[in-house]
Formats: sequence, structure tokens, C-alpha cells
Amino acid sequence: MTIDAAGRGHNSAGTPGGGQFNGHNRDDATSAPLTLAVPPAEPTVENLTALIQELPAHAVPDLTFVNYDDHLNEQQADAYLRGDDDSLYDSISDWVNEQSHDSAETFLRDFCQEHGADYDDFDIDEQLDLRTAVYDKDTSNPVRDLVRNTPDQLIRVPLVAGAGSLLSPGEDGRWPDDVDPRFSFGGHSYEAIHGPRVKALEDALRGHGVTITPEVTEAVDDIVANGPAHWHEAVDLDVITYSPVDELQSGPTDGVSLNPGRKLTFEGAEVVLIDRMNGSGYSARIPGTLTTTITPERPAFLDSPSKSDRGYGWDDVAGVYKPAFRPDSLTSEWLPAEAPEAATA
Repeated sequence: MTIDAAGRGHNSAGTPGGGQFNGHNRDDATSAPLTLAVPPAEPTVENLTALIQELPAHAVPDLTFVNYDDHLNEQQADAYLRGDDDSLYDSISDWVNEQSHDSAETFLRDFCQEHGADYDDFDIDEQLDLRTAVYDKDTSNPVRDLVRNTPDQLIRVPLVAGAGSLLSPGEDGRWPDDVDPRFSFGGHSYEAIHGPRVKALEDALRGHGVTITPEVTEAVDDIVANGPAHWHEAVDLDVITYSPVDELQSGPTDGVSLNPGRKLTFEGAEVVLIDRMNGSGYSARIPGTLTTTITPERPAFLDSPSKSDRGYGWDDVAGVYKPAFRPDSLTSEWLPAEAPEAATA
């Protein structure tokens, strides 16, 4: 093409062009089209595995599907709360493995066909190699999805382990008014036992950051007056809360994190004093802030699972309206992982 004095382009025959592409060179339509000289790879297990490994993220669909009404059962929820990943994953492994196997084979049959192979023509070991490559690309998280679908639960958070740990004698080794309020009345008057018990509960709550106000004392007095008559090692003081299980997980179930526990901060927590041997107890709302820490050794737990060796739960004996036990607020934060000890020479 040449350009004349007017700036117009002329083709090889000398004819001027026009329009917005005037003056632009165009490919010769008679030239041969560009072709790729690289032949497709042979559809061997090794080549197919390499192709799967190179697939972008999410190219393999989730291998485990969690339906909208699938959720943790009671045993799984308790395992999740205490951070027992071995028990939790063991309980769902058969279901996960079956789904993953079937989903991987469905994907591989289409994938192999697209690359000139038949998945069913490979032997058992070769099929396992291909499935393993697919498993490695899987991004499904069945535990996360089961937890998300699990409705709020009535959960207890331990404050003291046994009423025997609530009280101790004075420095002289004697109980106030010569009364050991952990056990039976033993001939002592109700008034002689009531006062030390109120003080013991106030001291326990004070140890959890509760400011002892007249309103708190009134709630504690109600717990003592209406709670278990006899205090012994099976009488527990717990927060009882209607909350999501993921806010009260004592240890991560990812098999990787090393968080040693979790700090919980309640506003307006409901506190229950319960005898798990006979079910007697009483609960009351504690105004203000209450903090505590849960760990895998001292976890939160379901109040009244159908199969439990803990004894009676509060819902077992009281048949409570669970949403009434939701705190005014609950914040939850993981405790920082402990730093590894420095190596010594």
C-alpha cells in the first residue's frame, strides 16, 4: 500500500481506500493459517495426573456435599466443643469417604473422556492414583458446613468443678460458724449455712470478673435459697447459655492450630448451680460482665444430651425454654499459642 499527497491509502491496484481503517495494512487472505505443531499428550495415568495437578483452584468441584438439613449430632457437637478432632472426623469419615470416592469418579470419567481416555480402562492402582490427585484438589470442608447448619444449643460453661472447690476453711482451719457448707445441714440452722454459701458464690463470681452489686447479691441469694440443699463434689456452678457451637469451641478441630484455649466474655450471663446426681438446682441471671476460659481439658459441653455420663442436665429436670438462656452478649477470642521453648546449647 502507498499513501498519496492527500493522505489516502492506495491498494496494490492503485485504488484509494476509505473509512476508519484507510491506510491500515491487512493480512493477505491467501496466506496459510497459523497451526499448533505440539501434539496432545498421550492419555497415560502420569500425564493425566499431571494435568489434574495443574488445574486452577476450584476446577475440581467440592467432593463432599452437605445438605441444608445436615448438621452435627449430639455426640459430634460435644466432640467439636472440646476440640476433639479425632473423634469428630472418625464419626463422619465413612460418609465423607463414600461421597469423595463417588464424586471423584464422576469427575474423572468426564475428565478422562475429554483427554481421550476411559477411566474404567485403568486398573485399580491407576484409578487410585487418579483419585488421589483429585482429592488433593478438593476444597470442600464438611465440618465447617455441618457446624454452620447446626442450630444454637443449650450449652454449659464450667466456672468451678464441684461445690467442694467453692469453699475453704479460714486460715485457722475452721469453717465460718463451725459449718462446712459443702455437705449436709448436720443439725446446723439454715441461716448458719446460707450466709457462707452466698459468700462462696460471690467469691467465685468475683474470680470471674463479676462486680458484686446489690443486684448480683440478690441473684446469688436466690440461687442459694432455691438450689441444691446439700453441696458435694457433684454440685457444679456453670454458665448456661443458648449459643452457636462455634462460639464455644474449646480447641480448634483443624488439626493444625495450637491455641491453648478460648476466653469468653458474657454480658448478662445465666448461672446455674446444679446437682448432677439428683437434678436439683436453680439458675439466675447475673448482671454485668462475666469472663471465663475454656480449654480442651475444661471444655464447654451440651447441657442435656440424650446419651451422657455426666448425670442430669438443667433441661432434663426443668424442661426449659432454651432461648431464654441467651446472654445479652457473648464475645469469644482464642488465647494466643504458646511460644516454643528456645533451644539450649
